[in-house]
Amino acid sequence: MTKNSLKYLLEKNKNYYLSQLQEHFPPRELICNRNIPCVVFGAARMGKIFVENLQAKNIKVSAIVDNNPKLHDRKIGEAKIISFVTAKKLYLATPILVASLMYESEIYSLLKKAGFKYIYPLGYLNILYPDIFISSEYENTFNSLFSKRNLIDILQTEQILTESNSKKIFENLIKFRLSLDKKYIKLAQSSKKTYFDESILKLNSQEILADCGAFDGDTVLSFCKTVKNKFMKIYSFEPDTANYIKLQKISRKIDHKRIIPIKRGVFYKEGTIDFSENSSVDSRIIKKNLSNNHAAGNAGKTKSIRLSSLDFFFRDKPKPTIIKMDIEGVEREALLGAKKIIRQTKPKLIISIYHHAADLWKLILLIKKLNPSYKLFVRHYSNELVDTICIAV
Repeated sequence: MTKNSLKYLLEKNKNYYLSQLQEHFPPRELICNRNIPCVVFGAARMGKIFVENLQAKNIKVSAIVDNNPKLHDRKIGEAKIISFVTAKKLYLATPILVASLMYESEIYSLLKKAGFKYIYPLGYLNILYPDIFISSEYENTFNSLFSKRNLIDILQTEQILTESNSKKIFENLIKFRLSLDKKYIKLAQSSKKTYFDESILKLNSQEILADCGAFDGDTVLSFCKTVKNKFMKIYSFEPDTANYIKLQKISRKIDHKRIIPIKRGVFYKEGTIDFSENSSVDSRIIKKNLSNNHAAGNAGKTKSIRLSSLDFFFRDKPKPTIIKMDIEGVEREALLGAKKIIRQTKPKLIISIYHHAADLWKLILLIKKLNPSYKLFVRHYSNELVDTICIAV
């Protein structure tokens, strides 16, 4: 067992890695301290939640920094939104908290170069105070690594991934969660961002795509481009109203007879469920067993939507040859709702495996359990925690 093997790394206890993080980042005593004001970087949804949570605990937020000039001089609670230039003049020695998932690295680097003394990235904030610094993607990604059950599953997943590149990507993503060192994300990152990796997926003109979590049609456009518009059909499932309208426009523009927008969520059964509608990529099903952290972190207009399982929807139709799922944390339920198709016809699968901490290994194991004949690949498509997928062929 080498010092870099996952088994060796994961046998070290949680306190060991916490102490490593505390040595790397500024003192935790400087944040969530009623005697020490702080600054939040990011005035979007996440920043707003951070500020409101801090103010609710009587912790002073001196300012909110944002690069969007249209937001400057507005307020969130008592805190004013200011420019980065102003922040450099006033707050270089003030603890600054990064409130962004998609731009965490970019913001951290910007602050570091500018000479800010106490910078706290989102991942570290979420480990220290998950009830204040809410991120459904980061939630439990650190703590979950120290469960005995998860250790068994992680090591089993490592064995299942027979492709060397997939194994390296998986290992580097685990190492990132232990250390929050973005060098491991860079080592995991794939050079080409595409769901339809032609080095793995062999596509033909007879493909039927079930696009679950179609968003605004970005997957439809990518698929059509990859197959040069030679395909049988696309069924695009998207319950968010604004996104569904965009899908309809794309369908009419390309081929409304072959591209079918469906205003439903994908799940393990038929029915209805509450849905947080944001008219964005963050729209998602609200599961009753989710923590308040998830609900608060993904606030939107709540409405009831219709659900379908893929097994039920395709009961009287030709079965999909490709299933793509990026459905904000209900991939497990949707896979279970497609188990007959997966077992009987073995469609190619493209599944997001980053929305919950244990998805990175549990969804891979689930796919293998549903159909042991699959060969599994892992790819990572961003310079942040998000956009990890499992491709099964």
